[in-house]
Amino acid sequence: MSIRNRILTDGGITVKSRTMLPVSPKRGYAVGQTKDTAIILPDTATDTDIHRAMFLVWLQYGTRHIGAWHDQGLIHVDPSTIVQSKRDAIALARENRQMAIYGFAKRDTIRI
Repeated sequence: MSIRNRILTDGGITVKSRTMLPVSPKRGYAVGQTKDTAIILPDTATDTDIHRAMFLVWLQYGTRHIGAWHDQGLIHVDPSTIVQSKRDAIALARENRQMAIYGFAKRDTIRI
């Protein structure tokens, strides 16, 4: 499945920055590391557009993970970190003005 289709079908994706391959830990929470969103694309963006955006986020932030998700016709791309504690993930998300975190164990989006 293409990265765009995975984002649109599953609602989002977390990838390793260096390989752009999806990660899916058994536990923990993905949290965006920037204030608001690093890059926003229309949901008509191509796989090439999304990969380019992810690469630009990696160049600018140098993070280990990058997250992308679909919300209201837009694809958001952010540097991301994986935090083990839900409480810590929510606190970090609030600090970074994020709208949600992603829980790997239940494969669910948790709105903040």
